[in-house]
Parts: sequence; C-alpha cells; structure tokens
Amino acid sequence: MRTNKSLLLLGAILAVMVLSAPAFSQEAVQPLVPGLTLEKVPGGFVVRNVVEGSLPHASGLLPGDFIKAVDFRPADTLSTQEVLDEILVLPESHGSILLSIKRSNRNLLIRLKQPVTFEGQEAFLEADTSLRIHWQACEETWLDIRQKVASRSPIPKETFDMAFNTFMDSRNALASVEVPKVIPEKTRTTLLKARSHLTRAANLSLLAIRALEDDLSKGKTLTEATMIKNFPNDPNWDEDWILKFESLPGGFNSFYRQMLSERGKGLALLMEAQQLMKEYR
Repeated sequence: MRTNKSLLLLGAILAVMVLSAPAFSQEAVQPLVPGLTLEKVPGGFVVRNVVEGSLPHASGLLPGDFIKAVDFRPADTLSTQEVLDEILVLPESHGSILLSIKRSNRNLLIRLKQPVTFEGQEAFLEADTSLRIHWQACEETWLDIRQKVASRSPIPKETFDMAFNTFMDSRNALASVEVPKVIPEKTRTTLLKARSHLTRAANLSLLAIRALEDDLSKGKTLTEATMIKNFPNDPNWDEDWILKFESLPGGFNSFYRQMLSERGKGLALLMEAQQLMKEYR
C-alpha cells in the first residue's frame, strides 16, 4: 500500500514537471530556410524542394527549376546561403526579388513578392488618403482664386489672406503626414517622395498667392500678372522673409508654374505608389 502511494506521488510530481516545462514553439525549432531547398550546381542552382504555402511556392517557383540569376546577378557568383538570405530579408528590403530561371526548355522570370500584411495595407491607405486630402484643400483654394481673378472684380485682401493661411496649413499638414515603416519599402519611398513634392507645391502656393496679390494691387491686368519675372537666387528665403516686403522678387507666373510642376510630380508618385501596392497583393 505504501509503495502504491509512493508511485502515485511520483507520478503527480512528474505530471506537474511536464505541465510546467517551457513549451518549444514550432517556429523556434524550424530551420531558417524560407520554404526552399537549393542545390548548388555549375552555372547556378537547382530547386530541389518548395514547401507548399511558402513565399517561393506562392510566387510560382517549382522543384526542378534552374536558377540562373538573382536580381540580375549571375547565380554562379552566389552561395546557397546568400540566395536564401536574400529571400529571408525580403520584408526588410525592397519587397521582392527577381529570379531568372530555366524550366524545361523555357527561360522565365519569377518575382518573389513579399505579401503585404493587413497592417501595411491600412497604413498605406491612411497615408495616401491624408496626402490627397491635404493637397485637395490647395486645389480648391486655387480654383476659387482663379475664378475671382477671371471675373475682373476687385479681390479683397481678406481673400488673399485666407488663401495664404490655407496654403500654410496644408503645407504643414502635408509635411507631417506619417508614412509608417510597415509599408513595403519601395512603396514607402515613393510615398515619401510624393509627400516632399506636394509639400513643396503648397509652399510655392504661398509665394504665388502673395505675388498675385502684389501684381493685382498695382493695377496690372491678368496678362501682366502672369508674366515671368526674375526668380530670387537666395536659397535661404522663406515665407517669413516674404511677408516683410510689399513686393516679391518673383512674379506670380514663375511661382505658379513651379507649383504646377511639383503638384504633377507628387500626384504621379501617388498613382505609382497605388500601383506598387497592387503588385504586392
């Protein structure tokens, strides 16, 4: 009877030890290979195995494929580990890798694309929408100003002041739009460039509206107001410097043309960023 009790006690202790022992996750014991087994051969690599559901499998890579080049680098100059490392760091790099392969008698290009997480998609949508909304305020203000100028009616100073404040608010808002790192790097870089161009467009709007006000206040016609004048050479000037003077060292048309150029570049980059996000899906 004593022996049975001892055995029961020992069994209980062992059970507690098993339950309290740290569990090893499947991820922790998995080898750092991205669902792909390669064999180094003369001229490149042969794909020996592709794990179903992995990034290589989802991108269309098949067992038996012969990899000739990785991102335009000859595969025979790379080690197996270098190729696997490239695929492993996809989320931290440009989001995709281009493989030049031979399958049977066909030469193919396969792009291994890192899928975008839901968090990345949400972050992109928020940044893209914010940039568009803040710039739209500038668009609407310029439309209103153009209509008033075209009517040939006197424009009160308050109208120019309101436009100036709108452009300043938009510029500050555009410059502060956050572009999170969860967005794929290439798309994020494109969004950052778009933000920069649209911010400059809003800043040029500040200069253009004051130049237009100055020209029209001197009784110039619309044609005269849009004549190109000399552009200042001082790179350190800003809107605070501008406000200290009644007359600007540059005409409305000069600033307005530059604004339109920056605006066009910014909006084109927003379209490019949207296309990049579609390619990740």
